[in-house]
Amino acid sequence: MRVARQSIWFGLGLSTAAAAIAAAGGIAPVQGALLQEIIDVAVILNALRASKPVKSSDAGELGVPDLAYLLKSPSFSAKST
Repeated sequence: MRVARQSIWFGLGLSTAAAAIAAAGGIAPVQGALLQEIIDVAVILNALRASKPVKSSDAGELGVPDLAYLLKSPSFSAKST
């Protein structure tokens, strides 16, 4: 959650600063749009730090849990009636 909040505040701060510069006539609209895209990508890349890799013993080739592992998990097991 800390990384998510950090990303939000980082993005809001940069966007606010860029909007203030644009409002003062410091950059053209197209430059402002490109700057906003760069800010968005930076925030997304920062937020990706929060994703944690799955243990290799539980991961498939792509680093995500195998279906068999998920089915063995208590949260995915069917409840007997």
